[in-house]
Amino acid sequence: MLAPIGIFTGDKELKELGAVSIGPDGLTLFLNNLVKFAIAIATGLAVVMIVIGGVQYASTDAISGKSDGAARIKQALSGLMLAIVSYVVLETINPDVFATKLNLETNPATGEFIVLEQPEDDPTIDAVGGEATGVQADGGSATPNSAGEIKDLPVQGGFNTTQQSELKDNGIEPTNRIIEDSQGNKFVGGPGSVFGGQGDHDNGKGDLPLPLVPGKTAKMLDTDSYYIAFRWDYSKTTPEELRNSCVEVYIPGATKGKKYFKARPVDWGPGLTSKSVDVSPAIERDAGINLTGATIGIRIISC
Repeated sequence: MLAPIGIFTGDKELKELGAVSIGPDGLTLFLNNLVKFAIAIATGLAVVMIVIGGVQYASTDAISGKSDGAARIKQALSGLMLAIVSYVVLETINPDVFATKLNLETNPATGEFIVLEQPEDDPTIDAVGGEATGVQADGGSATPNSAGEIKDLPVQGGFNTTQQSELKDNGIEPTNRIIEDSQGNKFVGGPGSVFGGQGDHDNGKGDLPLPLVPGKTAKMLDTDSYYIAFRWDYSKTTPEELRNSCVEVYIPGATKGKKYFKARPVDWGPGLTSKSVDVSPAIERDAGINLTGATIGIRIISC
């Protein structure tokens, strides 16, 4: 019953579970699973007490003995229910409650614990032939890129020559607005949506060449990478400039997942002007929320 808890394991198991090894005792993983271990012990004891109460109830004809046995079974069942409900409530309120991470290591000379530098939150991601390194979440310990630019991004009421050409409308941006994070960093965006990969149909546009990634279509994009589409004004930010740039994506509603991402611009859009930014399925996945209609902001940064 206790085997799956995995409290004392080797470095391989620690790495697979995302814990930071701090020595042969696996202290970090032990703390990660301490509550689970306690609940498992309580469950085991409850089962033992139920068996004892059942034996006591069945092995005597005395009314007092049967009463004691029945009371023991009821108490054990109450304890078992309390253990199960405790786990379910904690997991429902905050799934991360069982994922504590200690960024520690042992000094091989003294055996004392030392604090390590915070490891990067994401691996390097190859979006569409160019690297885009993940940006750590705002909810963690990282700060957003300090050199982001929004001056050439179209905002609501502004004229966009590329929009006029692409959508055959008056070229007035209807949706994009300035979005500011808690640190005063400014982004441009609005309601979002998700695109790319084999499931991208979008009225047949999934098979059209991407203007910022020669030789690629939306269906050919790697949905496990970070990329976006935005209604760029090519008269202010040319396709060539965008191909050599990255964007920082800010998702204010991502309370459980990442809020900041470093991504590649790959397309012009969305054509549906009720939306502002199209993002990859990987961004939606790692943000931890449904991004269709959710607020998404972007700004241009260097790669």
